[in-house]
Amino acid sequence: MAKEGNTYISRLLFVVWLSFSLASDTSPYCYVKTSPAILNETVELFCKVDGQLNESTTRKWERGVFVITSNDKSNDSSKYKERKTDDGFALQIIKLQASDLNKEYTCVYGFKRCHFNLTINLGNFEVHPVNKTVTTTWNEAAGKLEVQIKFPLVYPKPRCKVIYNEKYSAKSKSIKTRSHHVGEFYSTNVTVEENIGSVCIKKLKITCTVGSKDFVIKDYTSPTKNCKNVG
Repeated sequence: MAKEGNTYISRLLFVVWLSFSLASDTSPYCYVKTSPAILNETVELFCKVDGQLNESTTRKWERGVFVITSNDKSNDSSKYKERKTDDGFALQIIKLQASDLNKEYTCVYGFKRCHFNLTINLGNFEVHPVNKTVTTTWNEAAGKLEVQIKFPLVYPKPRCKVIYNEKYSAKSKSIKTRSHHVGEFYSTNVTVEENIGSVCIKKLKITCTVGSKDFVIKDYTSPTKNCKNVG
């Protein structure tokens, strides 16, 4: 009877130990904290641990098979930095580039780890236009306003609107957008052909939305009272 009792207690202790081990073996959870992630800006990946961060526990971020940060130390401080919080630690990627995408990143916390691929999704990634690389031409002749905008690199596809003389807006059917892939991103041409009749263009403002942000592409005001035919 005593032997059976000891066996029961041993089994009970084993079940309790196993339950505790499973409960304490929760893996960290990692995700892209910066939303949207923007090319050429700092992007932060976060590793959330179970409970409070223990700074004596080994912390690492890996990209593929390479360790890029380890306990506050970076293999390239101009590119990667670690940031600690009460419930985890982050990897900051400085000036995100296309070469940083479609790679596997892993956070390591003690003997536990989580990993994911940094990929492009429509809702969480953007490439903003750079003014010096965007070209815009426009012409007013024979009762028609013609505009051409070229974005060499952008993501997602831009949505543009044209307002002239501060009160007229180009119709949506007058605006055509053509895009083709440049790697993961787009090269996009926007053309506008708007019938304006006898309206004389004294002011012209072109605004394009890329993802979550609006950009003024062209803001023209005639320096004289006379209309300008080409800008």
